[in-house]
Parts: sequence; structure tokens; C-alpha cells
Amino acid sequence: MGEIAAVNGQPVGGTWLQTSKPLNPQAFGNSPDFALSQLIAISERLDFRGTDGAVIGGISATCYTFGVTVPSTLPIIGDSGIYLGAQGYMTKRVSDQSIHWDVTLLSAQQPTIASVDANPAVFDATMTLVSAGNPARIGQSITLLVQGLGPTTPDPGEDRSFPADPVAKVNAPFQATVGGKAAEVIAAVGGPGQIGVYRVDLRIADDVTPGMAAVQLIAAFIPSVPIEVPVQ
Repeated sequence: MGEIAAVNGQPVGGTWLQTSKPLNPQAFGNSPDFALSQLIAISERLDFRGTDGAVIGGISATCYTFGVTVPSTLPIIGDSGIYLGAQGYMTKRVSDQSIHWDVTLLSAQQPTIASVDANPAVFDATMTLVSAGNPARIGQSITLLVQGLGPTTPDPGEDRSFPADPVAKVNAPFQATVGGKAAEVIAAVGGPGQIGVYRVDLRIADDVTPGMAAVQLIAAFIPSVPIEVPVQ
């Protein structure tokens, strides 16, 4: 399983499947039409997986043609995993006799940092809510409660709580920044006992500037809306 595409410029592995079938002219009405009888529906499907083979999500595209040539650019819809409901387009490129797809997401479900009493759900190393009176400490860890990180391993199933043992690790490639500096990702897992709420543990870089710092998450190459927390 090698690289099959790039999502928002980042290489991803997985599987690519193309299927085709003649279109039924009756789908356009009862009157027969020879031209429509020659029309072929071609479907492209990309299922993305992480380096460990864990499922991230999938997208698909369908086009109609009178031959077997597929347009180089197709609109896509996300239909599974973290890409469910995503929209955008994919462009074909041929390299070393291999087909690759460049996927551009125009809209997608973003990772979202949850709120506690109208404050961002960001906690310090003692699991006390970060606030103006209790800023996060530079060089130390913080814990965030997050939504929208997609499939996990193990997968608890739809509308079921995440397990505590073993913890459900997030499948999507995951990064984070605090104050514009890359943060060490200690863990990104389903919150034990929670439904659809994830726990992310980060270590703030030593060179972050004290003050209000923007926290941003990137899951499967989809950035969150930044939130600000005080750091010291």
C-alpha cells in the first residue's frame, strides 16, 4: 500500500478503485435514446489509510462519458471516516506510469476543541482548567477535549463510548501547534467512556512566547479553527 494521493498537498497511502457501467437510458425518461445508451458512468474511489494501515476515511467521484477516458479533474464528496461530508475536487497526475490523485478539500468537518462553561476545554498537567488565573505552563503538558477526529483503533462502533483498555487511538495523521510552534503530540485518543469526544495530550514547546497563544490542531490535513489560551 503506497502513496495514492496527496490531500491538501500531503501524501497519503491507501487504495484506489475505478468502476464503470453502462447507464440505463430509462433513468432519463421513457423515450429511448441511442446516444444515452452509449453513456458510461465511471466511479473513482479513494480509501485513505495511515502508515499502520488504519482507516482514515474515503472519498468518491462519479462522471459520465461516452468513452473510457476520465476527465483529469473531478468533483468529490467525502463518504466515510474523517472525510464524511467533505467537498472539493481531485486532479489526476501520472508519474512513473502510476496514477496519483491530488485532492483539494474545499470544505470538511473540522476538528473542534470543546468548551467547558464557555471556556476552551484545555487543562493543565493537574487537569485544572486553563484560564487567566491558571495559565498553561511553557514546556509542560496540556490536555484538550476535542471533537471531529474521525475513526479510531479499536473502533467502538457508532454511538458507543470509547474504551479505556485498550485506549482507542486516533487513526488520522495528527499535528498541533501552540503559539505558532509545533507541539509534541503525547496522545490523541478517544476519551474513555465518552461518545464522540477525544482526548489530546500535548507538550508546549520551550520557545513559545508568554501571553495569549493560539492553539490549532490538524487532523488528516484538516485544520481546526484556532483558539487562544494564556501561557506562561
